[in-house]
Amino acid sequence: MLIPLLFGESFLPLSPDSVHIWQLPLLELQPDFLSVDERVRAARFRFDHDRMRWRNARSMLRQCLAQYVKHTPESLRFGYTTHGKPFLADHPEITFNLSHAGDYGLLAVTCGRQVGVDIELVRPDFADPAVAWHFFSDAEQSQLAHLATEKYTIAFFTCWTRKEAYIKARGEGLSHPLKDFDVSIQSDSCNLLLSTRPNESEALNWHVQAVKVPDGYLGAVATSMRD
Repeated sequence: MLIPLLFGESFLPLSPDSVHIWQLPLLELQPDFLSVDERVRAARFRFDHDRMRWRNARSMLRQCLAQYVKHTPESLRFGYTTHGKPFLADHPEITFNLSHAGDYGLLAVTCGRQVGVDIELVRPDFADPAVAWHFFSDAEQSQLAHLATEKYTIAFFTCWTRKEAYIKARGEGLSHPLKDFDVSIQSDSCNLLLSTRPNESEALNWHVQAVKVPDGYLGAVATSMRD
């Protein structure tokens, strides 16, 4: 069950089968709860607007997670997997994933299973068939090929966000071949992960859903099933 939340809303405790989706407004200046290494990372951004958005996203991440584990935002300690996916070092039972694009971010939080989330700003200049050929599976390209030009951009980013959410949930990054699984580009409410290869049964272990986001953006979330 997805529970959409806006940053600043009253805190809701996690239930065993819920996924909380926080919408983060990246243009709202946030208190500085960042660690030393996070400030160093922020300083590497070339442009001020990118640096501000990254710092705000990270600060809101800390503020949200602090509510779940009942600690102060600045006291949270993050660990990182071999592929760079962060986790709470002192509370590994709380799993989360953060994505941001343009002026908004999405944070997915759940318990006891893996989660990945993605938000993308819809940009017609990026929705190139050559990009689809490089990253999308044959089945996904076939879905796109039958669309009229005016629908292609939305369908392209619909596919992109769902694929990103899935690989982020797996925690393998782009080391997991993007052509080894198929997602639906339809606006269905059911599981949007259609198939996985070479292990076809792997698709049964995951659930991919669309996420409601501001106009001009698209979003998706993927979660592993409970045992």
